[in-house]
Formats: sequence, C-alpha cells, structure tokens
Amino acid sequence: MNKFYKLPPQNLEAEESLLSACLIRGDCVREIIDILKPDDFYKAAHLKIFSAFISLYKASETIDLVSVANKLIETGDLEAIGGGSYLNDLTSNAPMSSNLEHTAKIIKERSVLRKTIEFAHNITRQCYEFHIKPDDILGQAIQNINTIEQSLSGGDKWLNIGQVLENRIDEYEQMRNSQTTITGVPSGFSDLDFLTSGFQPADFILLAARPSMGKTSLALNIADNVSEKYGVGLFSLEQPINQLFDRSMSSRSRVNMQRIRTGRFSEDDWKKMNASAGGMTDLLLWVDDSPGLHYSEIRRRARRLVRKYNIRLFIIDYLQLCHGDGPVESNECITSISRGFKELAKELGVPVIALSQLNRKLEDRGGGHGKKPRLSDLRGSGSLEQDADVVMLLYRDEVYNQSENITNKGKAELTVAKQRNGPTGSINLIWFEQFTRFESMEWRT
Repeated sequence: MNKFYKLPPQNLEAEESLLSACLIRGDCVREIIDILKPDDFYKAAHLKIFSAFISLYKASETIDLVSVANKLIETGDLEAIGGGSYLNDLTSNAPMSSNLEHTAKIIKERSVLRKTIEFAHNITRQCYEFHIKPDDILGQAIQNINTIEQSLSGGDKWLNIGQVLENRIDEYEQMRNSQTTITGVPSGFSDLDFLTSGFQPADFILLAARPSMGKTSLALNIADNVSEKYGVGLFSLEQPINQLFDRSMSSRSRVNMQRIRTGRFSEDDWKKMNASAGGMTDLLLWVDDSPGLHYSEIRRRARRLVRKYNIRLFIIDYLQLCHGDGPVESNECITSISRGFKELAKELGVPVIALSQLNRKLEDRGGGHGKKPRLSDLRGSGSLEQDADVVMLLYRDEVYNQSENITNKGKAELTVAKQRNGPTGSINLIWFEQFTRFESMEWRT
C-alpha cells in the first residue's frame, strides 16, 4: 500500500449507531431526513440501508427490520449489504444513538470532508491541464464550494421577502376580487367563519370543553358540513364508526338519536333517514376508529390519506387518548402530541382540529358564569396553548344549571379564546340534544 495513502474521513461507529436507532424505532427517520442523504454514508451497505429508509418514509410505510429487509429484496440489495443477518447485527451489536441529530451531524461532517477532498483533487488535476482556462477552473471551484456549504447547512430555506412579494400580491388581488371573506375551509357555522375566515391551512386548532358539553357532536357537525365539498379525515380514538354514523344520521335526518339507537323509529322517521342517506353517500369523509394510536402513527396515516384523497381538514377525537412520548398524560407526553399535531398541520398545509378535555378544576369554581372555560383550563401541558394557532372553548350553561327557568336552555357558547392571526370573541349556537346537532344562531356577539 502507498505509504502516503490515508483512509478517507468517516465514522463507521456513528453510522452503525444511527442505523441501529432507526431500525429499532422507525419514527427516528423523520428527525434526520432533512440532515442526511444516502451518499453521506461511507460504507456502501449503509448507503443502501439508508436509501431503503427514505423510500419507506416517503411512502409513509412502517420502518423496521422486516420492512427494510423487504425493501432491500425489492431493490436487489439485500445480499449486497450482507443479508438479513447484517441488519440483525446492527440492532443487536451496534450501540443505539441517544442523540440522533448529533450523530447525524457527525456523519454529515465526515461526508463533507470527503467531498471537499475529492473536489480539491479534481481542481488540482485540472490545474495541470493547460487547455482549461483559469477562469473556468475558479468558476467551477466556487460552484462546488457553494454546493458543499449548502449541504453542510442541512438545507436551510432562506427566502428574501422580495421573492414572496409577487405571489402574495397576486393572492391579495384574488381575495380582493372574491365575493367571500372565507379564505380557509368553511366550518358551516356562519358566525364562526366570520371570526376565523374559515379554518386556515397549516393551523393547529384546539376544540376544548368539559365532558358532556358536546364537543364530539360539534366536531362531527363540522366534519359533515365540510365534507360536502372538501375531503375530511376523522380519527376517532374514543367512539367506533357505527356510533359516529348514528350521530351523523340523527343530525341530518332530524330523527331522535335514541330512536335510531334502539331501532324504534316510525314510518315517517324511516322516510327521513332514507332521504338523508342519499346525501351521505356523497360525503368526502373518511374515518379511522383505531383506538390508542401514537401521534406519529396518526401523522403517518394522515400523510397517506392526503395523497389518496386530497384531504383538506383533519379532526382528532380526542387528544388525551393519543399515545405520546413519555408517561400517559404527563407534560412530556402531552407536549410531544401537541408538537406532533402542529408539525402535521404545517407539513401537510391543512388545518388540524384536535378535541381536548378541560381541567376538572373548573368544576370547583363558583356558579353563575364562573364555570365558563378559560385558556388556563386547558388540561395537561402549557404547550397546548402555546402550540395551538386557534383555541375554541365550548360551553353550555344547562349542563351545570338544571333549573326549569333557565334562559339558556338549548343554547351553547363557543368562544374563540385564542387566534394567532385573527380576532377573538364568542358566538352563540343552538343545541338540539335529541339530534346531537348544533346550528348557528346567525347573529354575532
């Protein structure tokens, strides 16, 4: 071997550690997907394995030993990496990285050094070839340096405000010429849409209330309204799809919910239900009633649904039933779920509504309007209020006030307590308990 030969910069231990972590916990890939590319890995086998990770991630498929092995079989690379035994060795023998981002940056830095050495060798070779003009060599050198520097930055997406100006001016003109003030997805409740201009793309929205206030009914009413025109994805972690369908049927047909549940409906009820069924077949509403999903699995399924059906709104019922990172309902757990749903809304560019329970301490407050919910009543981590772009609080006075003379019977108040890019305020809704249906009162407070 040439005594001047040196092994190119690399860190095989870091590569093995990172691949081990991703094979054991597939959702790790999303943390490094914007940092590393396959050719950043020094070992050819590692390059092929990471390429399989990316293919599975982009297809929103689960990443584990079986799926990666199948992908490598599909690409004809399994034997080239050393077979399935090599994948097993990675998970069994390689230490799993505890800080993925740090490990990924180590791999990226070694990759940049190797590319810089290769680039320098090419420049040196060109300098000895007198038919190449110095200006051309320097121009190529500057271009290569910029490419390498951009690679090291991890794909920063800086935009000059001037680049945004032209597109936004066109959008402003379209809004100016439009006959509507709705710029997002309309909820079907006129007063709410007046406040929010519709549910805005990339917004994370909380709909919070104490139990029995009707938040699931309101969410389902919104889903019914929106799905007449736009695709809606509903994750129901609490109720099976048949119960949701019964609610929707009752709301649309105006047939008492109890009669639908028991099957004791009249001939007139049956006619109403059949008439409503015709319209429901055309609803662009997809429901996943799998219980106990981890927020990362909800994100994976949401990505696939958007690609298949052009979903414009997601609803998750409800946040505290999701699994997160950390002990159930701990601050760490709620924070991970909240951030995960905010990232989902931003990634897909669609509004995501998550239903949430309010803290039961609200029950200890005095009567009158003392039990009306506030932002401070959000249950769990303070990250809920921080991450949410919009917080809506639902309240029905009759839940606490059972007096026969109650003036607010059959009425509900929906308060937009936070709106990052718009006004706050309250709207009044009519509540038809027998139909599990809310309707707008058509006037604003």
